[in-house]
Amino acid sequence: MAQSRYLFPISCFQMGLLSEAEAALCPANEPSLEVPNGAAGHYLTGC
Repeated sequence: MAQSRYLFPISCFQMGLLSEAEAALCPANEPSLEVPNGAAGHYLTGC
């Protein structure tokens, strides 16, 4: 599941849609979810 949650944000990142990528990685309605794909997911969010 985490890998599929990572695919959309990486596509957004490559297209320059950074806010959409961050929103997909860290959904506001589920703050307890971990960022998918570990360090790579944190890299996309800038953490």
